[in-house]
Amino acid sequence: MKGNKYNIRVAYGSIGVILFFILLIVKLTNTYFSLDIKDSDLITFKGELIDVKKLSDGGVKKNYYYELKLKGRNNTFQINGLSYDLLSDNDLNSIFMIGHQFEISTTQDELLISENKRLKDIVLNKIFIWREKPNVFQLKANHTLYFNIQDYNTEKKEAAISNLKWGIPISIFAIAFFGLMGYANWKTRFEYN
Repeated sequence: MKGNKYNIRVAYGSIGVILFFILLIVKLTNTYFSLDIKDSDLITFKGELIDVKKLSDGGVKKNYYYELKLKGRNNTFQINGLSYDLLSDNDLNSIFMIGHQFEISTTQDELLISENKRLKDIVLNKIFIWREKPNVFQLKANHTLYFNIQDYNTEKKEAAISNLKWGIPISIFAIAFFGLMGYANWKTRFEYN
């Protein structure tokens, strides 16, 4: 009887893991087919750069990002993830200088999240500190365009394709493995009854 309860737990655990990997597949495909950010979605802020910080997340494989503050704006903007990847190392060393004129474009959604006006944002911004700083989707400094929204959307699609390339096969393998394990344990339950 004790083995029977164990087999049932393994079967239910397998179902839970299978559901997780199905949701992962849905999320990966959703990311790929998500709508691109359009030029009309962008809000652009112009001004003199008064503060810049290069930071890292402190992990084993450090991910670097920049925090920028423009004169006359309360927001601190960040260049991270895909936006950071769009800048070459040469760009990074030369453009972030105090006093340069910047045009930074972000979305209304990013600004709304950073302003902490909704309860959901207040709670999530305390947990995920990076949400308090709007992400930059288009960057122009001293009349030179370093990346635009089309570049960002292309980079986003390439990242989604890479995630699909690895995520779908691994998820299908996990679903098959845990499906067989769950089936074997469920079948064992009925053989001993």
